[in-house]
Amino acid sequence: MYWVVQIGKERPVMLGGKSFPVTARIRSILMEMYHCHFVGSLKKIFIEGKLLELLSLQVEQMTFKKSGNSTVLKKDDIERIHYVKELLLQNLSNPHSIQDLASLAGMNRTKLQHSFKEVFGNTIYGYLADERMNKAMGLLKEDNYVKIAEIARQIGYKNPNHFSVAFKKKFGYLPKDVKNTATAFS
Repeated sequence: MYWVVQIGKERPVMLGGKSFPVTARIRSILMEMYHCHFVGSLKKIFIEGKLLELLSLQVEQMTFKKSGNSTVLKKDDIERIHYVKELLLQNLSNPHSIQDLASLAGMNRTKLQHSFKEVFGNTIYGYLADERMNKAMGLLKEDNYVKIAEIARQIGYKNPNHFSVAFKKKFGYLPKDVKNTATAFS
């Protein structure tokens, strides 16, 4: 409970004496905090809630590692998993199948899926979905003149309605709300 005491004293501390990977979910929470549209006390409540969520994810990682559920991956395997991640990021709108990714990485499908989750804390398609939504959020905020249907197409959705539903599920609001907010502050 050393870390609880240190956090209580507002001192930085490394949980479990180790560092853990920044997963796609953690990165998503950080992006939500960075792009928070609330102000004043609402912003404070939102940020505090997200910090608790981040802390719970870190404690979960620490608990998972201690329980022995993880395997030790070889450096070569970790490099292959990062290669797969780069392939996913380069092809957000038209991703490779898991079997193709496994072949490109020189791994079998099961090992790829298990190792990817071990390294990034998310499934391959979960990671892909998170990255697509993060890219969509960036596109919505940076260009008020691009239609939502075009952004949906750019990140791999054929149906803009399916994109809107997935976006709302991830962020809690519709893509048009981001565009309207961005337009209001322009």
